[in-house]
Amino acid sequence: MMGRVLLVAMLAFIAGVMLGRARAQDQALRQGEAQREAWLRRWQEQERGNAALARRLADEALRRESAVRSLERNLEDYRHRVRQRVLLPGAWRLQHDAAARLSAAAQPAADTIDAARPVDDLAALETVTGNYVQCQEWRAALIGWQQWHRQLAVPAASP
Repeated sequence: MMGRVLLVAMLAFIAGVMLGRARAQDQALRQGEAQREAWLRRWQEQERGNAALARRLADEALRRESAVRSLERNLEDYRHRVRQRVLLPGAWRLQHDAAARLSAAAQPAADTIDAARPVDDLAALETVTGNYVQCQEWRAALIGWQQWHRQLAVPAASP
């Protein structure tokens, strides 16, 4: 009789251990699934955010392209309206180039300044316009990267 009680107790203990393990595994699976679903939701949110950001950046690029075409038309109008060209000293061009590089150390030597070829006003306007266009493109790219980074930095929603 005592043997049967002991056997029943051992079987109950083993069944309890097995049931506990099964519940723990089930809970771990549910937690894993919940984490996977939370990650998937975050990924989908991120993809939607990336798509919206890409659309905004593409729209901004189209606006910049339109502005560039307008500036080019203005330059062409200037070319035809103002027939007399004004020559700017070569030092002007060299100073502009140094400013574009943002480097005081890039200042040319005095003999280089004296030997620099003059540049006419139209060529100077074309150069300045091109530099500003490039600057705006870099600015837009930097802003886009910053927006993307901020978007990535948003904490994931709780599952």
